[in-house]
Amino acid sequence: EVIEVLANTDPVAAAARISTLSDVGERDRAIERVAGEWSQEDPAGAAEWLIAQDTSEGEDAMRRVMGNWVAQDSAGALSFIEGQPAGEIRDGAAQTYLWMNRDREPTEAINLAETITDDGSRMRSIGMTARRWMEQDEAAARAYVESSTSIDDSIKNRILEGGGRRGR
Repeated sequence: EVIEVLANTDPVAAAARISTLSDVGERDRAIERVAGEWSQEDPAGAAEWLIAQDTSEGEDAMRRVMGNWVAQDSAGALSFIEGQPAGEIRDGAAQTYLWMNRDREPTEAINLAETITDDGSRMRSIGMTARRWMEQDEAAARAYVESSTSIDDSIKNRILEGGGRRGR
């Protein structure tokens, strides 16, 4: 609790105290909280600290960091993602980036979504990105979806049936 309270005022100091926690569950929750608070002021610093932590909550914590980072500096967030090795942390960062950044050029967003290694996360991200693309350029999005080898037929059908219209 002390670390979580400290995270509100001095997340860097709270991060330094994480190692004092012996309970793994408490430590993981504290890491997520500290990373989220730290990222409000310094998302790059929070992300670098987070990837150095040994936690089972890294993907969720990275989502919190990335949400703040995209809002503050989407180009910096993307650069960070592109520099990360494949895995859960990168997948969480990429997925959050795609959900948060509606202004990304559709083909660039699709290319990023295709790099997500987790099948379910990749399918959801490509599906969401393709649906957004359909709202902008339905013909180009349909051509991508129909020819894609990155998504399965059930996802393709859902995207194509929904077209560029919301709420379907």
